[in-house]
Amino acid sequence: MQLKDRLLRKATLIAAGNKTIRNLIERSQISLDFPAHIFIEPTNICNLKCRMCPQAEPSDVKRGLMDFNIFKKVIDESVTHGRRTSIFFHKDGEPLIHPQLFDMISYAVERKASYRTHLSTNAQLLDEEKAEKLLVSGIDSIIVNIDANEEDTYMLIKGKGGLSEVEKNVRNLIFQRNRSGKAKPMIRVKLILVDANQEEVEEFRKKWENIADEVVIGREFQWPGSKQGESASSDSQTRRYPCISLWLSMAVNWDGSVSLCCIDYYHKGIIGDVKKNTLESIWKSDDLKKLRKAHIMGEYGNSGICCKCQGLWVRDTLGIGSEKWLAKKMKKAGLWNE
Repeated sequence: MQLKDRLLRKATLIAAGNKTIRNLIERSQISLDFPAHIFIEPTNICNLKCRMCPQAEPSDVKRGLMDFNIFKKVIDESVTHGRRTSIFFHKDGEPLIHPQLFDMISYAVERKASYRTHLSTNAQLLDEEKAEKLLVSGIDSIIVNIDANEEDTYMLIKGKGGLSEVEKNVRNLIFQRNRSGKAKPMIRVKLILVDANQEEVEEFRKKWENIADEVVIGREFQWPGSKQGESASSDSQTRRYPCISLWLSMAVNWDGSVSLCCIDYYHKGIIGDVKKNTLESIWKSDDLKKLRKAHIMGEYGNSGICCKCQGLWVRDTLGIGSEKWLAKKMKKAGLWNE
C-alpha cells in the first residue's frame, strides 16, 4: 500500500474521532439546495432478525428490490447538482441480497456521483465471489455488523447462527483487499451493545483491532414507529435538539418513496416519491421547510415520527449554537416565514 493511501486512511480515522473537526466538516456540507448525503436502499429484505432491529418485529411493511431504473434516476439527477459527499447503499435490509448491487455501486462510482460510497452488511452472504465484486465495484467503505464474539451470543442476538462463517468472510475480504495493494475499501467491524453481549466487548475488540481498519462499538436506540420507540418516554423532549438529517441527508426507499431519514423503517415519514417528483423538489418542499423550522423552534410534539426519536441531533453533529446557525442560514435563503 502506498504511503499516501496509508496517510489518507489515518487522516480519515482522526477526523472521525475528533468532534471539533467533525462539526466543522458537517457545517460545510449543509446545503438547502440539495442533500449532501443520500441513502439508497437496494432492498428492505433481510436474511436476519436482529433483536435490536425492526426486522425482528411482525410488520405489514411491503418488501422488495429496487428497480435499477429508479436507482439510475436518483444518481442521474444527483450528478446534475454536483457530487454528493456520500452515498450509502443501505437502509433497512441486507444489500447483498440485491442481484444488481455491484452494478449499482459501479454505476455511481463511474458517474462520480459522490466523494465517498458506503455499504453496511451482516456479511452472511459475503462469499469469495461477492467479496471480489465488491472490491472491483469501487466501494470506499464497508461496515460489517457482527455484534457478538461468541457463537451462542450471535445466535441469540441475530436470530440465526453463522458467526464463524461471517468472521471467515470478513477476513477473506480484508485479505483480498490487502493482497490487491488497494487502500479501499476501508473495512470496519461493529458491535451494537445489548444486554447479551456486554461481557464480550473487550474480547471482540482484541480479536479485530489488528485485522479490521476500525472496531466500532455502537449503542442501541429506539426506532421511530417500533414498539420500543412508541413506548419510549417523552420526558427528554424538552432537552433534545433538532435532527441533523433534515438538513444533511435524504433516504430513498427500495420502491422509490423518499423518507425523512435513514431510520424510517415503517415508512411513516414519507415526503415524496422519485417516480413522481425530483429529489430537488422534495428537498425544497414546503412540508420539509415547515418541519425544519418546527425542529429549530423546539416543537417536536407535532412532528410525526420525529416526536420521540432519539437520533442524530444537531448539537452532536454541528456543535453548540447550531440551532441559531441553521435559523440564520434559512432566513438568509428566504426559507423562514415568520
